[in-house]
Amino acid sequence: MNAGSMALIGDEPDRGLRRHALFRNFQDHLTYNLDLLYFLCNDKRIPEVIRNEARQWGLPADEYTDFGGWSPQLTSAKRGE
Repeated sequence: MNAGSMALIGDEPDRGLRRHALFRNFQDHLTYNLDLLYFLCNDKRIPEVIRNEARQWGLPADEYTDFGGWSPQLTSAKRGE
């Protein structure tokens, strides 16, 4: 039995699926933000002053070091409910 399956002992039957969906949402969020930063820094349609400013941005070197500078917590807000 691997560590992943051990984490699901005693869980609700669909909890593993919800964890997978949450991970997928986090990956989508991460990919979107990385793509947006790349776009802002490199696309010639973006004015040079904005591209130069965006190149100064970055992730904190001393926070969330186990997660590459990204917060492991992704929150969501339900709207219109």
